[in-house]
Amino acid sequence: MNPGSSGYQIIVAAIIGGLISLFSTWLNNRFQLAREKQQWLRQEESEKQKWYREQLYEVYRKCLSLLTQIEDSPRLGNVTEGIKLLTEAKEYLTLLEINHPNRDSEEFKTLQLLINTYLSEGFENNLYPTGYLKQIIIDLMASDTRINSQ
Repeated sequence: MNPGSSGYQIIVAAIIGGLISLFSTWLNNRFQLAREKQQWLRQEESEKQKWYREQLYEVYRKCLSLLTQIEDSPRLGNVTEGIKLLTEAKEYLTLLEINHPNRDSEEFKTLQLLINTYLSEGFENNLYPTGYLKQIIIDLMASDTRINSQ
């Protein structure tokens, strides 16, 4: 075959075209894989945040529920049940305290003081600041951007 013939040029052009096509396919696949990986990471992060938000909401909900039950137990004459509820409430109140995002805020300091006072002395001394404690927890829940942001 003569290097100047049109058959040779067609073969060379086909090889070059094929290589360009393979390269562009490879490049496209590489970028597509990177996009899918980023999308997967974003979705994974979103699912983790959703799970955390749900767990945090459950802690708030459980605290409020237990404090309401504790508040009602002396009126019902069931102090033993109140002590059991207080033991369970300690866990959830401590979780709220540990996971609070702004430990320098006045709300947090008030919550911490109430929790420490209530859990160490409140039930034994017949002090029931549950209404005030519940209101602090409701205020914290309303201002907690971790559960209010979607």
